[in-house]
Amino acid sequence: MDNNSQIPPLVPQPTPQPMNVVAPAALTPEPENPKSKKKIMVAAIIIVLVILTTALAGGVYAIAYEKITLPDQELQRRISHFTMSLPFTPKTPRYVLERSLMTHTGVTKHSFNISLAIDSSGLASILGLSGKLDILAKGAIDYSDPKNIIYYADIDLPQTASFKLRKPDNNLYIKIENVNQATLAILGIDKTTFEQANANWISYEVITLDTPARQRVEEQSQPFTDRLREKIADAIDEPDLINKTLGEDIINGVEVYKITATIDEDFFTDMAGYYPSVDQMKLEIYIDKKDFLVRRLATNTTISQSAVLSAQAQSLPGMIVPPTGNEVAFLAVVADFSDYSSKVTVEKPPTSISVEEFITQLLPSEETSPNIINPARQFHQARDTQRRADLLSITNAIYQYAAENNGKLPGSTAFPKTPTCIGTASECFNLGAAGGQWPIVPTYIAAIPTDPNTGSDLNTGYTIYINTDGRLVATATGEIEEEITVLR
Repeated sequence: MDNNSQIPPLVPQPTPQPMNVVAPAALTPEPENPKSKKKIMVAAIIIVLVILTTALAGGVYAIAYEKITLPDQELQRRISHFTMSLPFTPKTPRYVLERSLMTHTGVTKHSFNISLAIDSSGLASILGLSGKLDILAKGAIDYSDPKNIIYYADIDLPQTASFKLRKPDNNLYIKIENVNQATLAILGIDKTTFEQANANWISYEVITLDTPARQRVEEQSQPFTDRLREKIADAIDEPDLINKTLGEDIINGVEVYKITATIDEDFFTDMAGYYPSVDQMKLEIYIDKKDFLVRRLATNTTISQSAVLSAQAQSLPGMIVPPTGNEVAFLAVVADFSDYSSKVTVEKPPTSISVEEFITQLLPSEETSPNIINPARQFHQARDTQRRADLLSITNAIYQYAAENNGKLPGSTAFPKTPTCIGTASECFNLGAAGGQWPIVPTYIAAIPTDPNTGSDLNTGYTIYINTDGRLVATATGEIEEEITVLR
């Protein structure tokens, strides 16, 4: 080699790096984001809940609207009421009626405006009228106390008469107005005589006695009322007897549900056959959409005249029934209700006369018409008979006491020696409390009787005393007899 030949200088080369070759088994997947997995789970749960909720809602809807019938009717009714009570859910006639009935259980006061119209050729044949009759009644009622209902009403019978009724307590006060001459002529009453007798209100006592007989009547009537209510409730649920539709309307500016029910004669036949003469009835019930109170009731009824007149002929022997063929009578009633729960104030008339006094003033006296039976005299005689019976009851109680107490009289030395009124007033002898350990009331008599016309607990209107002969004397002032006396 030539020494002069040049050798290129050595340049250091980079050391090659070994390749990182990863075995396939050593590859691991990149971990997933835990948030995306949670979203998928939430979405799945929501989808399942939506499906379950939809299925449950569908089932509840089907049960509520009777697409599905449950064995437990009470449970189905509760589901139905809950569903339909929600806003914007459809209502059924049955729900609206039941909701209204529940609302009215707490209602005891309201005003009313009721009109009635009858169109009947049979009525014209019997009474000689045009065959058309209209009645209008306006007023208010408070039945908080079922045993003492208070109300007032103005009733108008066009071209016949008008009446004012006031019942502030146990007395009903009546005022008859605008009686036309034809009506008075039919009744055989002179117009001037009627106007004089009708100057005051007529008072009639409507209180009932709390007697065993009255209690038995009430016990019998309540089960009948309950059965009647059950029959009506069953009939409402039976579409074959009552066809019902539900709509909406506006009555006197109030939005209402309007339930229209068509009731045919089969319904009345099913109601124990009480109304076989009713051919068909259309009933409309208007119920407030907010408070479910009834705002109006309206009915149109078709009645078979022949059935009605035949029934009248049976109940009134000798009555001549005109031939009517297949004619019918039409009856319509519209009743509006308002002022629910508002206070009802009924003013008592300042002056009034009894029914007997009114009849006495209307009828001629016995001197001028001796052949006419005077009902007023019959009332007087009946009260005198009652007075005599009361005196006998009082003296019997005293004698029974004396028989059981060695001949002593109740009150001993305090028993009157001169005619003394019986009563709790200071000037009277309190016979009911006399007798010491065994007082006359209630040991020997349930209560001390009072005069049927003027008596009270303070002064019964009867007197009692022992005369100088040692005999018991009880007296009363009579209306036919001047004095009624029982001597024992």
